[in-house]
Amino acid sequence: MRMAVKLGPVPVFRYRHHAVERWTGGRFASLETTTDSNGKAERVSARRTDTGVVIETAKGRITGPAGARPFTHWNPEVFTGPCSIPRRASC
Repeated sequence: MRMAVKLGPVPVFRYRHHAVERWTGGRFASLETTTDSNGKAERVSARRTDTGVVIETAKGRITGPAGARPFTHWNPEVFTGPCSIPRRASC
């Protein structure tokens, strides 16, 4: 996703977001995202393990519950799980 807000011809805000989700057998397997919000870069990666979903950002690593999955608008099941993985990666 790319977005730019301009005041006339001058860009005053830019936003880019790229995410790749992987699902196996109907279950969330992994996620890799990169976001550039007006020059501030962020990365989030998440992967399912035997103990839960390991989520990594520049701020560190946390392990979410096994049912955690990305908060993506195309999948209505995101509203039924114990945890979602938003851009800022909190459970």
